[in-house]
Amino acid sequence: MPRPFAIVCDSCADLTSAWYEANDVTVVPFKLRFNQSVYDDVLQLSSADVYGLLSTSTPVNVLAPSVADFRVVFQRLAREGVERCVCVCASSRLTNTCTTARLARKALEGAAAIEIEVFDTRAVSVGEGMVVCDLVRTRISGYAFEDALAHARELAAHASMLMVSSPVNAFSLAPTFTFLDRLRSKFDRPLGLWSLWAFDADGAPELVESSKDPEQLANLITRLVAVDSEREGFMVHASYVAGAVPKTLKLRDAVATRLTEARSLGTVDASGVVAFRAGLGGFGLAYVPESYLLLGDELPRLVPNPV
Repeated sequence: MPRPFAIVCDSCADLTSAWYEANDVTVVPFKLRFNQSVYDDVLQLSSADVYGLLSTSTPVNVLAPSVADFRVVFQRLAREGVERCVCVCASSRLTNTCTTARLARKALEGAAAIEIEVFDTRAVSVGEGMVVCDLVRTRISGYAFEDALAHARELAAHASMLMVSSPVNAFSLAPTFTFLDRLRSKFDRPLGLWSLWAFDADGAPELVESSKDPEQLANLITRLVAVDSEREGFMVHASYVAGAVPKTLKLRDAVATRLTEARSLGTVDASGVVAFRAGLGGFGLAYVPESYLLLGDELPRLVPNPV
């Protein structure tokens, strides 16, 4: 039986290679270059591999997927008889994968019989992963393409994304940072500051607060979730950590302990590209009202690798 639609995403979704394979999702990876070698993030390098490189200060460059990378995937799906495809991308305010995917779609107009919808999640990491997982779950449940896409858009519109950068590596994920943001991030390390960033409605991170004590940021995170819970109801959340940094794990545990009125989907290891851009030792949390999730214990879970 043919798939009702195909699901493609970039590797910022922080899901594992095994998860993508098990759930029939095609990942178009970022590439990591070091020592004159280039590797596909997630597919060829595990999170642990990248953490090891970053911890030894090995020079690493990140290469975003090209138009050709997306075009090759779309062409293959068309040859396989896929008529519809949704391509899930990290926030266009953080990376250019939305733009390159759309250019690849345009290049195939009239040349391949496939309808491609490019989805800007306005999030990254587990925020993007929630959307990918939701599409998998609605596809398994028999949703039509339009209904599955509408469900994922509602989820993305009501999800919130928070990220904490450690003083070990300053947050550098957004090329659209203002000069003031860039200046602040430069001082994180010498001042020993942990910084909390919240994503706005357009998917751009904004600095909320900085502190030398990450537990203060844990308190602030839980207050932000509580405010949204009062307005929108019971929350479900997932988090990521970029490396087993003791203070980061303590921050994660403090947040999990305080979120007594929310349900945790667990914690994932950040992919190489997220660890590189958000900084080794970083932490992130995505949360959404339960009413926007498709529930069912028999359906695939977002978090395959609890830390």
